[in-house]
Amino acid sequence: IEKKHFSQIISTCSDGNTNLRDFKKSTGNFLLIVGEESNGIDKNILDISETKIRIPINDSVDSLNAAVAVSIVLWELIK
Repeated sequence: IEKKHFSQIISTCSDGNTNLRDFKKSTGNFLLIVGEESNGIDKNILDISETKIRIPINDSVDSLNAAVAVSIVLWELIK
């Protein structure tokens, strides 16, 4: 992953420090990284992510299916 191709690198994780609803995407190309349900995103990838967002979900839910997570994030970014 080369930063020069993207204005922003965003990853989703349950311990992300930015709530998706509060996140403001910069202009230009961005890279959205979503991990699989069981293992999440590799630490090396998380380390290069400028922004780690979390999707607010009910406490009774452990994680979201990756396709569902992508749909939610993209909806929030384009609305």
